[in-house]
Amino acid sequence: MFDVSVFEQITYLNKIGDAKNDIERSYKQYLCQSLFVPKLHLVILNLIAALIIFPIFIFLTFKRPFVKKREEVKCIGEFPNRELNTIPDELSRLMINNSVWTKNFSFQFSDWRYLFLLLKNYFISPFFVLKCGIKMAMYSHMIRLYHPSTFVVMSEFSCTSSFLTLYCRDHNIRHINIMHGEKLFFIRDSFFHFDKCYVWDEHYKNLFLKLFAEPTQFVVSKPQYLKINVGKYQNKESYSDFKYYLSVFSEQELLSIINSLKFATQCGKTVKYRPHPRYSDLSLLRKYVKDQDIENPKDVSIEESISNLEYAVGSYTTVLLQAYSVGKKIINDDVTYKEQYLKLKEMDYILINKGLPSLSQFQ
Repeated sequence: MFDVSVFEQITYLNKIGDAKNDIERSYKQYLCQSLFVPKLHLVILNLIAALIIFPIFIFLTFKRPFVKKREEVKCIGEFPNRELNTIPDELSRLMINNSVWTKNFSFQFSDWRYLFLLLKNYFISPFFVLKCGIKMAMYSHMIRLYHPSTFVVMSEFSCTSSFLTLYCRDHNIRHINIMHGEKLFFIRDSFFHFDKCYVWDEHYKNLFLKLFAEPTQFVVSKPQYLKINVGKYQNKESYSDFKYYLSVFSEQELLSIINSLKFATQCGKTVKYRPHPRYSDLSLLRKYVKDQDIENPKDVSIEESISNLEYAVGSYTTVLLQAYSVGKKIINDDVTYKEQYLKLKEMDYILINKGLPSLSQFQ
């Protein structure tokens, strides 16, 4: 994500220009994503795709008669359990069924029209055509099984998404996307088009518009996990004036973080450190921080943690956005993670874009 500068990305976007239709949107998103792939790899992928594309879809077409219709499912979603709290309230009435999303594929004869349309326009990029065709075969398989009226996905990063919106519309199916993670200025997420795309804040809409996404699709709506009921989770034992939300850290970085928060303890404020449940080295943290100053994720939920603080401190973690969304004060760490902070600022990170304070201002 940080390998290609924003200037280079903007230059490339302006070079290829806006898209005229959904197939072109998908192709231009594919071109943007190809910037991050070594040219030799692309040549090899295209050669392989050219050799296998027809055998694959002939096989999937002969497979189709063996795919039997099942019960009707009006709305199919692709959300694993951990992502369910990103679904906005407006979509809850759709009764999204996430259990039937499949990785199986089949092709009906009418799908060949779309495959030949892709080949007609982009035969020089058979790998792109193969990617779109395989994803279409998955959608086609689910349409055959369940006759849905809506697909709800989290696929703005997929270069097949705009093409699939066209495909769904031709089958009278709505194609809806839900933002499910933090976004920066990154051309992987360019050009996409859905019937509706739910984003967490107006900032993200403006960010995607800079990336040439289709402008009429956006709906601003906060998901449940950005709407913590702070009053419900009040607990004096969990309170701390400052909480630093750690991720992966080295020993040197940890010592820098501890040193950068000395101003708080010198002012009589309380400080706690919350390690990431998967990525942080708890034994290393305990080497330098007393147990009573460590907030263990196994003992304190993230909702309770955020509800019992004044300042949330960290670098590029969604916990900061959760805290900001419920009115807590945020401090971005530009001391230990100065280089990352500068890159995030360049890439239009929301919590820098909002003009929130940085840690160096407290030193």
